[in-house]
Amino acid sequence: MSIDSEGDILLVEIPRIVIDYISFVSSPSTLVIDAFKSLEYLDLEYIDDIDEIRKSLQDLLSFEKEVKVFFKVPNQQMISNISPTPNPNQVVAAFINFLLLMLEFILRLDPDFIACVKDSIQILRTELGFLIAFLGDTAMHLQPTNNILIDIEAVVNEVGSFFYPFFFTTILFDLITVGKKMISKEMETVVNVVRSFLHSDFSKFLEVPTTEVEEAKNSMTLTDINALVNELGSFLVPDIGILDLALSDMLPKFELLKPKIEEHLYQSLKHAK
Repeated sequence: MSIDSEGDILLVEIPRIVIDYISFVSSPSTLVIDAFKSLEYLDLEYIDDIDEIRKSLQDLLSFEKEVKVFFKVPNQQMISNISPTPNPNQVVAAFINFLLLMLEFILRLDPDFIACVKDSIQILRTELGFLIAFLGDTAMHLQPTNNILIDIEAVVNEVGSFFYPFFFTTILFDLITVGKKMISKEMETVVNVVRSFLHSDFSKFLEVPTTEVEEAKNSMTLTDINALVNELGSFLVPDIGILDLALSDMLPKFELLKPKIEEHLYQSLKHAK
């Protein structure tokens, strides 16, 4: 599957971004990676058996807690797989780069789909790019206890918290829209379609008996997909109505960082003289 002119949300690219990042920062369970790969190679246009899709999502969501930890700055134990003494700047920068890859994916979607959040997404990309440039300055030598680095981690972790439910939402919305041409592609609809599944227990969907689905001679029906969505329960979509509200709340926090960064740069230059 590929990103086409109609702006379809696909199961392929975001799982690949997540797989690559998890593989980079840690030695994750093979089962976790396998669960992601089962989605990566799941082409819904050619699958008539809804049970196959159900199993792939169940496998992934059974590792929900393991997956969630990768949507924040990795801790010392995780990153030690790369280096026994990782540079704290590089650790945060690696996570920011992961977020930027997610942003680039969003910006390549159909313009109509991201119309309500495009400006905010572009601003977020600029702000994260600035932080990477700052953290990459070898003259900074920030320490883990340095207040500015702690502040940066807090802000980018909030961005990660935004992308964690977005990751599952894109997967879910792709299932809902498969085989249907006349489904709204607006970001608000993406959220509203799944917001009713908020706050459910992830363990519940594993206990739900498999729904009997009539063998499809062609492709699955929208009814089949919606039944699956209801079985699987919550995909952790924020109860905010539209994603732009989350972004609008997040972006001012980058502005609050800038005076602290400027002060840090001033002090660094002052001590360098």
